[in-house]
Amino acid sequence: MQQTKRKFKFGMILTLVFSISLILSASGFAAVNSGVTVTGSNLSGGTITFGNYSAITLNGTEQTTTTTWPIGNIVDARGNGSGWNLSLTLSQLSEYDTSTSTYVSSGKTLDLGSIKVSTIPVVSMVDSTSSASSTITTVALNTSLDTGSPVKLIIAPALKGMGSYSMTALGTTLTVPASAYAATYKTNATVALSTGP
Repeated sequence: MQQTKRKFKFGMILTLVFSISLILSASGFAAVNSGVTVTGSNLSGGTITFGNYSAITLNGTEQTTTTTWPIGNIVDARGNGSGWNLSLTLSQLSEYDTSTSTYVSSGKTLDLGSIKVSTIPVVSMVDSTSSASSTITTVALNTSLDTGSPVKLIIAPALKGMGSYSMTALGTTLTVPASAYAATYKTNATVALSTGP
């Protein structure tokens, strides 16, 4: 009987020593550090596809014509939270010779501010882990676009706009006064996606 009890006690001691060595080994693994390097890349996108307005036949009254300009997705993968803005610069609508594809020297013009925003773009997240799209602001309705100066269409403030976004088209309305000269008019457009709100 006594011999059996001794064997049992010896077995308990071995189990205890084995358990302690496992705990020490596990704590040694916990001390190992783990990490990752995240590298930023580029701010890209925001191209605008321009289309012509429908032709107008003068009738002695002010008339309007509308069109929409699709906006390409914007991706901010820089990872620096500096914000961004998409701006559009339109020159004054000026008489254009379609046969020579040049502007007419001293030709007719339409008033500055003839093109206005009629539908604002709606911004949505392409990837659900992007910064909230609700923090991104857009141009106001009835903003004049053909002023010769940049107009910010979409603005992501600092620490926001990180990720990828889609935009609905920008709707615009062109107003032609009753006193307009009959001609073809064109504008030069410059689109810029820039750092900072």
